[in-house]
Formats: sequence, structure tokens, C-alpha cells
Amino acid sequence: MSFLAKLFLNGSVLNVLDTNIQFYQGLDPATYRPEILPQGGIFALTVEADGNTDLLGLTISPDTMCKGYIRFYKRDGMSKLTDYEFFDTYIVSYQREFTAFNGRPATDYLTFSPGILRIGDMVFEKWWKVTDLANMEAARNMPVEEEKRPKMLGYHYENEEGTVLENNELKIGQVISLVLKTEDGIGKTVSLDLSDNNRDFEYKGKRLDGDILKGIPIKSSPQKFKLKVVSPWKT
Repeated sequence: MSFLAKLFLNGSVLNVLDTNIQFYQGLDPATYRPEILPQGGIFALTVEADGNTDLLGLTISPDTMCKGYIRFYKRDGMSKLTDYEFFDTYIVSYQREFTAFNGRPATDYLTFSPGILRIGDMVFEKWWKVTDLANMEAARNMPVEEEKRPKMLGYHYENEEGTVLENNELKIGQVISLVLKTEDGIGKTVSLDLSDNNRDFEYKGKRLDGDILKGIPIKSSPQKFKLKVVSPWKT
């Protein structure tokens, strides 16, 4: 049993004071068996008015559909009991009522005509519905591929002729290439610590702050970055 219900629609949450829903089937007068497909699914709502005109706007826009759900709560007022989910829905009736004498809040009376109504495992659809629930659920349940973090596999220095240089072979004033190898790094940025007590480096004419080559974009692997070897700061 539920003692609390709320309407969730277009980012708003409204207290539901009353709601009812009806389904019906036409009967064959000879056999008293159903002779047509089930009809109905239209439901009426009474909600506390919140002062905005979103519901009125939806009512007077004959081509505008909305979606949302009514959530019914258990006795504790916190745990969900069930949801009435509606998709491709027209609001076909709107009435606002306010009476200053009975202490009741202003209330909106609404009638919803959903193209799709889902209550638990039951789905009731109209022929004019737009949403494909099966595709929507499939897209929602598709595993999201975790973005791979770039891995730095290593780096070395080369002179302008392409000869690999050891750290102790770097000379002040020399222009060199830092050759960086990465994995899963293309299109991303990385930072590289080039700390060296005997020398500093310039990149694009600027001395590296703390010997950190920051935020360099990876376009290939391996990739070369031009550096200039400079004297370390004197302390």
C-alpha cells in the first residue's frame, strides 16, 4: 500500500494528490468475450501547483510530447513501491483550482494520454507512439568502454643527426630531440618529468618549470619534441 506519490516531469517534482487510470475492452454481445484490442491507458492526475506554467504550455501545444513517471512510495515515504512510466505523452486536459477558504494549496487537474505506458513488466502501447523502448533499453544496457589511459613506454634523446645520446653526453646550448614512445596515447596529453641536476631544458623557447614538460599533445608514437639544453638555475 502506498501513502505518497510524486510526479517527475521535465525536471520538476510535484506532489500527487490523486490519480486514476483505466483500461477497458469492448465485448462481443453474443459471447461476452473481448472483441477488440484493449483500450485506455489514459490517466488523470491531481497535483499541487508549483507556480510554473510548464504543464499549461504542454497542454496548449498539440504537437508537443513529454515523458516522465509517477513514483509511488511505501509507508516509510522513502522506499519505492512502483513506477508508472509514460513516454510520447500528450497532456490533453488542464485545470487549475484555487480556493482561499479551505486552506488547500492550489491544485492542477490534468489528463495524460501516453503513447507508451509501462507499469512494472507491463507495457501498453498506442499505434502512434514514437519511442522504440526495445532500442532504448538496448542502448542503455550497452557496456561503456572504459577509456584507456595513456602509458609512457619510455623516452630517449637524439642529436640532430638522429644519434641516440646518453644524459652525460648532453651539452649546454645543444639542440636535441626527445623521442617519446607511448601506448594508447594518441589524441591525449601527457606530462613528463625530465629532472636533471646538471642541466635544464627549454621547449619552444621557454625554460621548463621544474624540468616538467607539461601537457604535451600526443599525435604519434614514437614522437619527437625539440628541446634545447641550457644551464641549470643557480641557487
